Amino acid sequence: MSQIESNPAKAANAQVNPTPALGWDVFVTPGIPIVTIDLPPGITQAYFQAMASTLIYGARDAVLVDRL
Repeated sequence: MSQIESNPAKAANAQVNPTPALGWDVFVTPGIPIVTIDLPPGITQAYFQAMASTLIYGARDAVLVDRL
């Protein structure tokens, strides 16, 4: 059989309980304090830039996106 047939029961269930095909979460680390004596006037503490990673996931697979 070369044609794919849809399952009507499965299609009806998908309409009643829709689930998104993909989901995502963003994880952000807090800034890390820098110990230095070379700070601009009026600044008492400096931080490394916070880092973020995004997790994109589906029912069976996931990918972690980490921008450098």
